Amino acid sequence: MCLNSNYTVDDVAQLVTFTDSKYAFYGTTHDTKGEISEAKSLAQSFGLPEDKLFSLFETDFDSAPLKEIDDTRNVRDDAYIIYTSGTTAFPKAVLTSQYFMINIVLRMAEECKSVLGDKACVALHLFHAFGLGVPCMYLALGGTVYIPEKVKAQDIADIVQRESITDLWSVGAVYQSIIDSKEFTDKCAPFIRMCAIAGSYTSPVQFTRFEAALNHSTFLNMLGMTETASVFIMIRPEDSVMDDEGNVRIMGRIKDIIIKGGENITPTEIEAEAVNIHGVKECRVFGFKDRLYGENLGACVTLEAGANFDENAARKYLREKLGSFKVPAYFFIYDTFPLNATGKVDQRTLHTDMLKRLRKMELDNELEKGVCVLEVGIKNTSYAITPLAAMIEDYALEFGFRPKKASRIRLDCEEMLTERILNAFDDVGDIYLHCICFRNFMRITFEDSGQLYDFDKQRKKSESTKIISFVADDISITRKRDSNMTSYNLDFIYSSDFDATEFLASHERLI
Repeated sequence: MCLNSNYTVDDVAQLVTFTDSKYAFYGTTHDTKGEISEAKSLAQSFGLPEDKLFSLFETDFDSAPLKEIDDTRNVRDDAYIIYTSGTTAFPKAVLTSQYFMINIVLRMAEECKSVLGDKACVALHLFHAFGLGVPCMYLALGGTVYIPEKVKAQDIADIVQRESITDLWSVGAVYQSIIDSKEFTDKCAPFIRMCAIAGSYTSPVQFTRFEAALNHSTFLNMLGMTETASVFIMIRPEDSVMDDEGNVRIMGRIKDIIIKGGENITPTEIEAEAVNIHGVKECRVFGFKDRLYGENLGACVTLEAGANFDENAARKYLREKLGSFKVPAYFFIYDTFPLNATGKVDQRTLHTDMLKRLRKMELDNELEKGVCVLEVGIKNTSYAITPLAAMIEDYALEFGFRPKKASRIRLDCEEMLTERILNAFDDVGDIYLHCICFRNFMRITFEDSGQLYDFDKQRKKSESTKIISFVADDISITRKRDSNMTSYNLDFIYSSDFDATEFLASHERLI
């Protein structure tokens, strides 16, 4: 029986009661499960004597007193039990026989051998069917398998470089962290030639990025079920379509399961525990797209009258009860939940509202650095002045500036473009215009590599500079260290009743 190392002591004790387990084996390299005290606590929780507890990496199994295990073997014997989260709140026990596992491994080997190398790094948990099956497949083909002690980018990169690994097996979140790591270019990219991804949703954008970063590799996008101990596509015809190139697109039925970094999570389990937190009246948990994990968790809660919500305390409580991977990334407080015509919580409306709140939070953070809504590059020719200035006026009106102020912003842009086009270059040059939205102001940036424009010196003798200085609320100049480009920034403060976050949230087409 293979158990998820993220399970709490209570989870393990409850699951083990369904089996007639005589021994317990624990690893010694996991960050949190390597302590012998934790292993002893686990064994004690389900009534197993301490002399039945063994370390996987420190025990001499030839001399270990495993006398209750029958030496006889049969191909029809049970191979392992894996618990998996599915459509129910409680994990399901999947019992797999030796015969079934051997045939699945041989079938996988036959299907995949044409793209496999001799050395594989399997950065997968061994408490998943995928993590157990892949190493067996390589061994059946006479290959070598390396399993990292920690599924972290640096450890995987070190193994790939040290052992000249050609094949990598993991979930999308791990690939993302590897590509983002500083070790990727030197340690991974030169060696890897085959990448297999499974375990969680990988968006088309993510997949394209992986292929671009590892452009010499063959990619396998795999789908499977623990219940079948395999990597097969098992879907009904009405739940999928196949395009002309033979690619299967799963249309699927909407389900509640959230897959975070390859782990199946049932919202109802978290909801049931969350309402035990002091002051929490109701809780609904939903998934949202996450760049690293594929999906992550957001919790919507209502509170008892007069209660305050302590987010840190809530996180600690859920972490102790459910494990860290089931703790929501965000909590959103509601006065009441929306109800449908039958008086039940309107899950779809609530989920949509949560996603809107989350997007506003993201936009609020992005506004600190500025959100670019327009970027245009032109040659230094006068024909571009009028249409570009008109475009900026339209954006100014969109951003809540009154018509008179928007017209003056247009005039500023005309004067600035005229100055740069006529005076910045002796020959043909490029000018880049950006419209950037900050929390309290809109910035129009003119960037080029022409002669430096000194506002202070030109203000007294140039009519254009006087006009620009009069309309803009602030003017600044920045020079890029790694190039000869200079940016001239004109800032215009919004009216007091304009909310940039709300505006961008309702005008995503501008971003």
